[in-house]
Amino acid sequence: MLELAIAEAYRPRPRPQQPPAAPPRLATFATNPNARASVSSLRSQSPSLPSRRPSVVSHAFSLRSWVPRRTRLGSISSGRTVTPHDATRADSIFSQATVKPTSRAIQDVERCAQDSPVPRQPIVTPAPHALSSSEVYEQELPPLPPPVPLPPQEELEHFDTALQECLEALQPPSSCLNRDLAGTALEHLSHIADLASCIATSWPEFFTMLLHAVKLMASVLPTHEVGARNVLVRSLAGVVKRWNEKRRRGTAEIPMVIGEVFDNLVQARKMENERLGEKFGRWLCGAWGNVKRTEGKMLRILTLSVSTAVLAALKYALTADQDLEIHLSVLTSLDKGLPLPPAYPRLRVTTYPSTTIGTASQGVDVLLLEPDSIGHDGDVQCQNGALGTAVCVRALSPTARVVVLSGADNVASSAIKGRAATEAIGGIEETPELVSAEFVDVYATDVGFLKAEDFDRMAVEVAELDQRILR
Repeated sequence: MLELAIAEAYRPRPRPQQPPAAPPRLATFATNPNARASVSSLRSQSPSLPSRRPSVVSHAFSLRSWVPRRTRLGSISSGRTVTPHDATRADSIFSQATVKPTSRAIQDVERCAQDSPVPRQPIVTPAPHALSSSEVYEQELPPLPPPVPLPPQEELEHFDTALQECLEALQPPSSCLNRDLAGTALEHLSHIADLASCIATSWPEFFTMLLHAVKLMASVLPTHEVGARNVLVRSLAGVVKRWNEKRRRGTAEIPMVIGEVFDNLVQARKMENERLGEKFGRWLCGAWGNVKRTEGKMLRILTLSVSTAVLAALKYALTADQDLEIHLSVLTSLDKGLPLPPAYPRLRVTTYPSTTIGTASQGVDVLLLEPDSIGHDGDVQCQNGALGTAVCVRALSPTARVVVLSGADNVASSAIKGRAATEAIGGIEETPELVSAEFVDVYATDVGFLKAEDFDRMAVEVAELDQRILR
């Protein structure tokens, strides 16, 4: 026994096993915009993952169809509802120690969603939730959530990829004539909000992720693209307002909130274009008797672009007045494609190259301008050639009316005015031209016909909302 005790005492002790070292955390695109996002694209993932197509349009694998299955703090599946005011979560939302689901848990949820997918039901909400630009600017914004850190970097892979693709889509080449950056930004922000709702474990964390994305998206937009920036800020304000109306709900309500807000914003934008075209069409029919006819009974309209609002206005005017005939002249560069309007009855379309601005400006009844932004004093920023066209029309067609057709989202805040106009877009220098308010006769917007002095109040409201949201 003594020998066994001595042998046991001198037996070498096993070396303690050290835990494997955690891989170093690399900077991701969400936390560092200069870092390149992961090469894995959303298109290369399994069908159980979200589709690349933004979720504004219903599709089979929308994140909203399976996100309620994910177990998270404050969700319905956890058996209790936790709000930012909950005493048990008051300290955790400000620290990095917030409990988050692991990647393995997310994969389990994805497999569960693939085995028994939950079809997304169409979201039908009352009209008051579809906030227009004027409603958001006039209403007081509810309190914002407290700032919290972004989620751990290992959970931001798909968020990084979607954000990088969004920033690339918001920088198209300047050769593209009709760039609807506002619609593009809204679609991508909806997709990013879907991803953020799957990652965030609290409402403040979700808002921080969405605010971070909005700031990056706004930073890559051209200075004169005020409409796209205002749409981003208004979308975030709509999410905050809708969430505060649903207070004391868990994070499982976030997908429903963003679904209602973004779907209604898309519908509101379509309605705004229709209202804008209808208002200009009514003015066109009413002013037809006061406008000089240069070619018999044909009304001559000169424009530099053809948008959805212009097509809606032409259709409304031709339908309302059966005796009206319109000659639409489009002044455009030869290197830019032009989407010609459909073959409406009593509509004649002629395209002029930008080098023949003098010929195109003769015998004009209406000069139609679609600005990128409207200043607080009524000055409008338009594409190249707008100022020269306005001067030529004033000189060669003295009785012509200069009409600005624009949505209220294009009203710029006072802080934007005075920045440099020349900027590089897609490697090409683009200089928007400033047309003074003294050249403009009518401002036709989706909220009515405005005067130059009306934009001062709207610019102040836009600046206040911008500062409040982006803080």
